Amino acid sequence: MSAAVYREAEKFINDGRLVFDNGLYCCKTDFFSIDLILTGVGGAGATYYLTRQTMKKEYDFVLGFGVCGVYSNDKLLVGQMVCPNKAFFADLGFENRKTATFLPLDANGISIKVSERFSTAFNIATGAVNTRNFPSTKPNDLDVVLKNFTAKYETMESAYCANVCRLQKKSYLELRCVSNTIEQNCAGFWNLSVSFYNLGLFLYDIFFGKNSETFYNFVKLEIEPFGKKI
Repeated sequence: MSAAVYREAEKFINDGRLVFDNGLYCCKTDFFSIDLILTGVGGAGATYYLTRQTMKKEYDFVLGFGVCGVYSNDKLLVGQMVCPNKAFFADLGFENRKTATFLPLDANGISIKVSERFSTAFNIATGAVNTRNFPSTKPNDLDVVLKNFTAKYETMESAYCANVCRLQKKSYLELRCVSNTIEQNCAGFWNLSVSFYNLGLFLYDIFFGKNSETFYNFVKLEIEPFGKKI
């Protein structure tokens, strides 16, 4: 598992009684052996620390999680769980500010097919996510993003984590909880406390709660094409 910062993982760590050992938060459940790494905010840390850990130790399945923004002024979306099914590098490329056009280095994005199936199995929202090293808080940034990408959500690590797993041929799932709206000409509506709480609650349920066996069977099916076992 990977998250950017401790607060995103705090409730899950405390409720699941994960133990800090040699740079990782670890525990064993009835179905899983969990290693959780905190990568720091942004693409560089996500790429480096996730690559280092997955090269150091063999993992069957990688789950990235955290909070995200949503391109909407609907405050009711804040606190909603989502699983991105495609990730774009939304600030790696060539930009023309005069025409608000952007030519990304990876125009097709990275498909996260596991998330599409997870969305159906667990009945939570899905959609594409833009990954930016700086949030789209300025009007010019938001204009470019909305004109050139079809994503619903925005994060700072998703595409980088998905790319690490794509290169290493690992099954990857990402779970996010909406923490804020991203709106034109205003700071948007934020509620980090609710998003951190709902995220921790959902993670606890699929690893320790009533849906843990269902999640285990889901993961088992996802990694079988890779010839692996859990």
